[in-house]
Amino acid sequence: LLTLGVLTTTAIGASVQLLPVTTRRTLHAVWPIKLVFWLTVPGMIALIGGMDAAQTSILIPAAVITGHVYDETGEPVQGAQVSLRERKPDEAAKQLERGLELAAETRNRYQEIRALVYLAFTKLDRNEPVDGALELAQSATRLAREAEIANGEAYGLCAEALSLDRAGRAAEGLERATRAVALVDSGRAVDGPEEVLFIQARVAGHAGETRVARDALRRSFIEVQRKARRLHDEGWRTRYLAAPPAKDILDAAREAGLDDEPSGDDVA
Repeated sequence: LLTLGVLTTTAIGASVQLLPVTTRRTLHAVWPIKLVFWLTVPGMIALIGGMDAAQTSILIPAAVITGHVYDETGEPVQGAQVSLRERKPDEAAKQLERGLELAAETRNRYQEIRALVYLAFTKLDRNEPVDGALELAQSATRLAREAEIANGEAYGLCAEALSLDRAGRAAEGLERATRAVALVDSGRAVDGPEEVLFIQARVAGHAGETRVARDALRRSFIEVQRKARRLHDEGWRTRYLAAPPAKDILDAAREAGLDDEPSGDDVA
């Protein structure tokens, strides 16, 4: 987040410098530049604080100010992410239904994929019939593959994996999870590889593939450790490790005895 903040302010500065060059006109007023600064910097601080506190009331206005919400389509989905983190699936479901409706109306493929994936996860969290979650996940995977959005495809496959696992078809679920991990290993942009690996570990365990499950859990555990090590502030590190999915991964690793294995990255 701090890196993004630095890049954002740097981009603003570069734009201000290049504007007179491209327009061949002198900047006669300084106040617009000051306005951009006073909107961006406090907004970025509020955005980071809202993410840390998982407060939608802070997060969304700050995102709007700093330009992280580009249209109304993304707002319900971002709000739903916070609701899911706060373990409020009913609230998340309402937000996602609205987000999916807006995405369809505006033909925003990226937001449509995000809404489909998170809605599938939400349906599973609410113990709704598996068929609904599986259909949403399959739609997300298909749309993401067509649009060549690796992140959406990986998480669509993860949602498929969990849906199939819930339906008692763990072997099929493992095949989907393994394809999601292959996308991570391909080097394409996939957020949260530890979560993808953790889903593979869970589904593999239910499929009776204990070696695959242990290897995936080990990789997931190591990834959590690596991320925690990058957080030099102890408070941030503690909050990261105490929140899902990191906490769930650490608990599973301890139960499996992986935290006793030397990895050179121990932080928990």
